[in-house]
Amino acid sequence: MAFVGVAGGLSCRGVALPSRCSNVRRARTGRTAVQMVSINPDAGYNSDPVLSWAPTVQEFMNKDHKHDLVQYFIQLGTTNNVKDPEIINDIALTGVDKNGLQIDVVLCEESDGACVCLQDFIPWADSRMCKTIDDICGSLSKMSRQCGLSSEF
Repeated sequence: MAFVGVAGGLSCRGVALPSRCSNVRRARTGRTAVQMVSINPDAGYNSDPVLSWAPTVQEFMNKDHKHDLVQYFIQLGTTNNVKDPEIINDIALTGVDKNGLQIDVVLCEESDGACVCLQDFIPWADSRMCKTIDDICGSLSKMSRQCGLSSEF
């Protein structure tokens, strides 16, 4: 599989880290450990048919559909049990490939200012593999419907 765990310090590429954010402190999300997931560029993704569309999809979602990203993270995310959108300080779509989305999220507890950066991989709806931009739009629409959002893309 082309997604690999990353050990070491926490960093997210697509989100603004608050100055108080530290890789030693953790938001109270019920997690005992933070798993970082990132796309390994050397893992055979050169043959991924949707990589050429990734920057366009990322820009579109980050500019016009941040609320959708929050709901994808909360309702469809694979590495968290966050249910309160109020602790999400920032969120960005940072990866798109034939298997799904990578979302970077900064979670901050207002009470003590503790923050953590998470990277979450969210597979496409129905675990499908996207091969075209139409597949991506269809999967985003289905994911939005699953989250109770508008499915117009």
